[in-house]
Amino acid sequence: MSIEEEIEKSGDIAYGGVRTYAIGEVANLRKALVQLKMHINDLGELPQVTKKYKKEILIINVSIQDIEDEIKIIDKHLN
Repeated sequence: MSIEEEIEKSGDIAYGGVRTYAIGEVANLRKALVQLKMHINDLGELPQVTKKYKKEILIINVSIQDIEDEIKIIDKHLN
């Protein structure tokens, strides 16, 4: 095997490792967002939460949805 082929092979191996790591990290991020959304929604159910905070909770949920949409795009590129 030539030096060029060795370099290409090692690059392929490195890329595969980084890709696998990235897929795992994206999965962890997705799980964390699900947990965050659950806790935020639980907070919104408390009787002490005023209209002002319910509005903030809605804004946070929209932001979480935006992040989830971005994660879908990242997934397309990784898979």
